[in-house]
Amino acid sequence: MIYIIGKNIGDFGGGAVVARDILDSLHSSGQNVTAVSMGYDISKEYSDKFLNIPYIKMPFPTDKKNYPDNLFGSIKFRLKQLEYQFRWLNLRFQFRKNPPKIMMLNDTFRGTRDVFGEYKKLSPSIQIIHVSPTFVKEYFGGYSLESCIKDFNRADVLLFVSDECRKEWIEQDALDEKRAYYIPNCANEAEAESYLGQSKESSRDKLKLNSNSFYMINVASIKERKGQGILIEAAPELKKIAPNLELLIIGSGGGKFVSELKDTIEKKELNFVHFLGHRSNAKEYIYASDLFVLPSRAEAFPLVILEAMILKTPVIGSNVDGVPEMVTHEQTGLLFESGNAGELVQRFEKMYRNSEARKKYAENASQRYWSDFSKEQFTKRYVSMIEELLEKD
Repeated sequence: MIYIIGKNIGDFGGGAVVARDILDSLHSSGQNVTAVSMGYDISKEYSDKFLNIPYIKMPFPTDKKNYPDNLFGSIKFRLKQLEYQFRWLNLRFQFRKNPPKIMMLNDTFRGTRDVFGEYKKLSPSIQIIHVSPTFVKEYFGGYSLESCIKDFNRADVLLFVSDECRKEWIEQDALDEKRAYYIPNCANEAEAESYLGQSKESSRDKLKLNSNSFYMINVASIKERKGQGILIEAAPELKKIAPNLELLIIGSGGGKFVSELKDTIEKKELNFVHFLGHRSNAKEYIYASDLFVLPSRAEAFPLVILEAMILKTPVIGSNVDGVPEMVTHEQTGLLFESGNAGELVQRFEKMYRNSEARKKYAENASQRYWSDFSKEQFTKRYVSMIEELLEKD
């Protein structure tokens, strides 16, 4: 039995989506797999495939300080404790019933670490790494680079979704290159092809987008690391270049960062910037747009760029971590220096004024996706790695 263990497995969030794709690939290839997670949110598209995949709720301890200091709070806390104990009993029963041949750890979430710590001697283990050292140092609150390296080194194999991130981690002189594999992510091809089967014009009509506007879109969780602040900083200059520009920002987020962005939009009267929040059909918006932009300050291997590639929407991305593995400058899109709003404006102008270049980049990117990052390639790589590890065991 192969256990895939992680905080979330499903359709929302990069790590959760990758875990879902791994489950799908290994199960479809005849491997016996089980999912262990806190959340298991699988869409209708995958539900039939996953009917025969066992799922175990991950145990996760609760803290009494998170509950009101009264009788109701005490009762609720006690019930959570009982739930935690029950989940451990169930997990132990399942592991005795079907001992692991391989454990795949999809994150360093506390619950994942606890399960691994309990069973790490039973089988070979694979730590899937979705983050760069830059992300850990600057954006992974409360979790140090040293702690990350310590957790990574407990696993037998390190699996990186980005080759550049693999190199960056190895440069820390704390991870063994001989244990490091690289398997890039893939996109949801069936959903993308459902949009490709209709014209961009019909998608715009359906989404009630203006046929005469030039739409640039950003899809990402709204936070400092994702760089929406750079977009807002550049927005006035972008509008000077493209009077018909409409900038769409799709993603969940809140708090001070989002409030500050919206205040800036209001003060500068940037009425062409639209926060649309989370949209389940975000890919359709990408398909209907003229240009996709991801100005992140740290990324491993962002799925959303793969989605733009397969949807033939040209891409501008920041030159951080794994992004240049997908966006080859002036071949499959354009890159700009992370944090450099002026250079972003220059790249935008080049895209806006040259429709033939946009078309070329989009076609090249689509071809690159199918040759290097397809689900077929993804499945072959994972199955090959699993078979190699099982032979060694």
